[in-house]
Amino acid sequence: MKKLVTIIALVVVAQVGKGQEGYVSNDNYTGDWSSSSSWTKSAPWLGDVPPNPVNGSTAYVDIYGTINHGSGLTVSGGSTLTIYDTLIVNGNLVLSGGGNVVIENGGILVILGGYDGSGGTVTSNGGRAVVTGDLSIVGGADVVNNATGTDAFYLYGTPSRSGGAKFNGSNDPAASNFRNESELQSNDPSLYSLVNAGVLPVEFVYARAQVVNNDVQVTWATASELNNDFFVVERSTDGVNYTAIQQVDGAGNSEELLTYDIMDSQVISGTYFYRVKQVDFDGQFDYSEIARVTLESNEPFDVKAYPNPTNGPITLDFFAAQDAAVKVVVRSLQGEVKQVVESTGLSLGLDLSSFPKGYYFIEVYQGQQKKIVKVILN
Repeated sequence: MKKLVTIIALVVVAQVGKGQEGYVSNDNYTGDWSSSSSWTKSAPWLGDVPPNPVNGSTAYVDIYGTINHGSGLTVSGGSTLTIYDTLIVNGNLVLSGGGNVVIENGGILVILGGYDGSGGTVTSNGGRAVVTGDLSIVGGADVVNNATGTDAFYLYGTPSRSGGAKFNGSNDPAASNFRNESELQSNDPSLYSLVNAGVLPVEFVYARAQVVNNDVQVTWATASELNNDFFVVERSTDGVNYTAIQQVDGAGNSEELLTYDIMDSQVISGTYFYRVKQVDFDGQFDYSEIARVTLESNEPFDVKAYPNPTNGPITLDFFAAQDAAVKVVVRSLQGEVKQVVESTGLSLGLDLSSFPKGYYFIEVYQGQQKKIVKVILN
């Protein structure tokens, strides 16, 4: 589900060169701008999160999922902020010095404050933008509003310009076809409620997983719910690929603290990742944080892999209380199965030299027990 956010369509400028460095937020994810877990960076020397102001050394920031910025945000120095999903700015958004913002179709930008553009900044709207304050552009700035239908640029305050600034190439703000607060309330009541209430359709308090009698109990809580249809609990063994395991009805609308839980008995020893998908009545969805839990086996079972890192050949030694066959599955970092082998011995040799260099997970199964070994192929 998307967080409601004021939406401003920003800069339609040639895409930032792929050779330049920047950040991409995680898709189907809800998090804070200030959290390193929200981002994937293109170079190791970059900071854990995009700087504020976004400028110079950060050529681009791409927004997928829902990102909340807890204060005002500045984009300058030729950097480009592109919004594919939802960005909420809790303060003023300032574009200066060639800073660019692009709102793609389906994107939402919510600015809980004013918008100021200067220094040649160009603004384009291909999605939905909401600005709860005033909009001011100066110098060579140009606001270009390309949104149609329910995708629109909603401005609560007053637009103004000076110098060579333009609205869709005109000196007249009416050329940008801004919509007002009343029109937002009429055209998009769900977005209006979220923007003015300052809350998300569902506000997760936590999501947790714990072992209970060799099963996993997943619990989560919400502080508020708006138009919430149901939850889907999803499980993963690698933290990347998730499978839906159970659906739980939501409360619809609530302003109270509500708690939920399910039991997952389809587990063996090993590490599991859980997340809760929240789905609105209109099909919009969002995710909780990820909870991790490890089930320890009651019987001794271990695997040793060497050499690690390896250039290809690798040996697996099995340490088990029971004399039973083992199944070995080699997966890529993306979860793709690369090799499956069964063995009845205490040792097994594998050759990974035909695979691309990188990280691999070797999963070893014996009965109801499972071990995962991470190896590096040089």
